[in-house]
Amino acid sequence: MNSNKARLSYDAIVPSSVPTQPSFLQIIRDHNLASQVQIILPTSSLASVNLSTLQRFSPHIWQLECPLREFMAIPAFWKLVVRGQVAIISETQLDHQNVMAILGGTLHLSLLRDTYEQCGLLGEPIKWSVPHVNDSGARLQQRYKVKIDLKTISAHESKRLKYALQEGALKESFPFLVSMPQSTWSSHESELSESMARWSGLIKSQTVVEPEIIHRSNIKCPSWDMPNKESLKQELSTTTISDELWRECFQEWALAIDEWAQLMVLGSDRVRASDNIDSYLSSYTLDSSLEEGQELTHIQWTGVTSSEFPLAIWNQLADVSVPWAVLITHGVEDLPVSWKDHQHGVFTSGENAYTVVKLNNTVNVSTGTTGAVLCSEVIGVLDHHF
Repeated sequence: MNSNKARLSYDAIVPSSVPTQPSFLQIIRDHNLASQVQIILPTSSLASVNLSTLQRFSPHIWQLECPLREFMAIPAFWKLVVRGQVAIISETQLDHQNVMAILGGTLHLSLLRDTYEQCGLLGEPIKWSVPHVNDSGARLQQRYKVKIDLKTISAHESKRLKYALQEGALKESFPFLVSMPQSTWSSHESELSESMARWSGLIKSQTVVEPEIIHRSNIKCPSWDMPNKESLKQELSTTTISDELWRECFQEWALAIDEWAQLMVLGSDRVRASDNIDSYLSSYTLDSSLEEGQELTHIQWTGVTSSEFPLAIWNQLADVSVPWAVLITHGVEDLPVSWKDHQHGVFTSGENAYTVVKLNNTVNVSTGTTGAVLCSEVIGVLDHHF
């Protein structure tokens, strides 16, 4: 069985006033938590990216070990959690442990059968999870999912939850990661002082995520222009291009851009214009419309953050002054739900990621569209998000 599946899409950038937004924006918004966000753009366009503004959205992160009920003990903090301004995840493993997360004001639990039966909460079996013996010979249990909207929780459901957290199977301590945007922390720092004082003995680390900026010179870039049917006809000396051939050419072009972007963020020398490695050692080649090397900047933020942060980055990259740009987001692997409320699974990998590429600027006055976007996603084999 393949561990992941991939999906390619091609969209237009549209003004925010347009009611129907393209699917790539839905992908960014619906992706629950990222563990790392990266961008690539021409160094000449770096001034268009306001890092000070983006820092307001970047995450402030705490790691602590405590029972889940501890977060409910301080009203000021819990109010932010219920409003969806704070994300909480247990740092446990989805393939064989109980996993908890509060995202957008909703509690998501992925529980082993024994825990589920003891906690007294109402849920349902996870379809892809069946009892089985893993490679180490350990027998793994059926998993169950529980979803509770903390904003609209009923009195009866609230009693069940309190029992599970105070007396039931979820009363034990777990390692947790708490993430909130810098702007939320700055606005509520005085209110949250009680939380910090109460948790002084529980907090293991506190991190303010800062950008890491890497400048790379003499980089050979791929073609940002989608293959043209007319040029393909001339190149192949034919009068018609079949749909099958067109799809094949589009896929090769799109995958070449995605492969180039991944090599860029890895710091590979294969993307340098001066690279002359022996073809027996590396078969990578890049068909480029620009032979000369370019000055590029790679910026990365490493730390768990909600979709608000990559969306804020995209809003700056979408500016017409940036000719092209790449946004790469890697999701948290051990999260009960990867996109919106859709269940996430881990087999050989819990990878969930997407790459959004802003292509060369073109303006269509009649439709109001500005530019085009190529989006590629890596999704768990049993995951989906639409």
